[in-house]
Amino acid sequence: MSSQPASSTVYQPSVADVVQLKRSLRSKLPAELIDRIIEDASYWPHSSVYFEHPFTVPCENAGDGRMVSDAMYMRTLPLGICGTEGDLRLLPGDFGHDGAACTAALALGGPDDHSWSAPTLLHPCRKIEFQLWSHDQGWGGIPERPGSYSGYSWFDVGIEKSHTPTFAKNIVQWPPYLLFREDLDEEPFHIQRDITTPVIPSDTTLQTNVVAKGETTEHTIMWHFLDSFDKESVEAEEACKVGRGSATVDGKFVRSMQVG
Repeated sequence: MSSQPASSTVYQPSVADVVQLKRSLRSKLPAELIDRIIEDASYWPHSSVYFEHPFTVPCENAGDGRMVSDAMYMRTLPLGICGTEGDLRLLPGDFGHDGAACTAALALGGPDDHSWSAPTLLHPCRKIEFQLWSHDQGWGGIPERPGSYSGYSWFDVGIEKSHTPTFAKNIVQWPPYLLFREDLDEEPFHIQRDITTPVIPSDTTLQTNVVAKGETTEHTIMWHFLDSFDKESVEAEEACKVGRGSATVDGKFVRSMQVG
């Protein structure tokens, strides 16, 4: 699996931009109308993590006679925390022993100031965009379905909740290796896992690879907090046709995201 950036000329506002806009409009418009304008314009700050780090999922013995192929590829930064906005890029050279992914630290958290205001919305996450570049082993699958999404290599996504440290009061040195290291038993980071590992693709699968295709395929998936399609809907059926789970079109995952 690997990642490549998508070029974009769309302006991405910062938290400071949104705060300044609200202040500018406050003397002219009621607060609820200001919020509606920002919402309709999708004028939201963003946080993105980009890896250029080719990765092959290992096949390991589960201890009960089964061979399991499962691994975590990426973890994002905490949601809505000062210091997380903007684009974080880790390139091949950053993953070496002395690279930034293993030695650098990000200063996250701290109290609100003139350029930062923590999200106060009921649903602080408004949209998630996944960009995936991947392929399966290049063989296998059902012979009658080459080039389909009926295979058994796929991406899943889950939510992890960080109980410590308290970002609202303290500035925390967040090492980038937490973005790709699965084991988080060390102090001071305690993260509660909320991820299951199904043995076959489920109705919550993010994206399945094209069957028996050794060449890399790009997939872009958008999840929005206003999505509300039932898993039996036409939209869910269309999602299944392109390798996505039928239960991923209801918006519940995005709405369940909280600060931290």
